[in-house]
Amino acid sequence: HTDDDFRPIKDALNAKRNKMVYGGKLLDEYVRNEKIRRVLIVLDRTGSTRKIREDLIAIEINTLGREEVCISNDLHILALARVSGARLLCSFDTDLHQDFTNSRIIKKPKGKIYQNRSHLKILNENCRNCRFHNSQSKK
Repeated sequence: HTDDDFRPIKDALNAKRNKMVYGGKLLDEYVRNEKIRRVLIVLDRTGSTRKIREDLIAIEINTLGREEVCISNDLHILALARVSGARLLCSFDTDLHQDFTNSRIIKKPKGKIYQNRSHLKILNENCRNCRFHNSQSKK
């Protein structure tokens, strides 16, 4: 991917058309990455993020574990989406894509995946005022 692929996401956040949600283990991952940490600080200051309580995420992780429907090892991201209502995922992890778009895991509205500029339609038409999670891990 290129930074240009994610420019529309950055622009949507900076313009406050969308919000990024984070919390729990994902916050720990973000804090360890200097570049993401700096961006998160700026987005927090502008009100373009929403931090989800760790205890709510933990409860949902346990629920997902009991349901045994996930193929990815990213229960924390799926739990975050379920608790927050986020329905747009920025990720290259194909196992996570399958879970995020599985209606047994992410219920109405359906989860959508953004990976590059070819997915602008998702951002521009289907996700006005939606919240999303950015996980740029590769698989």
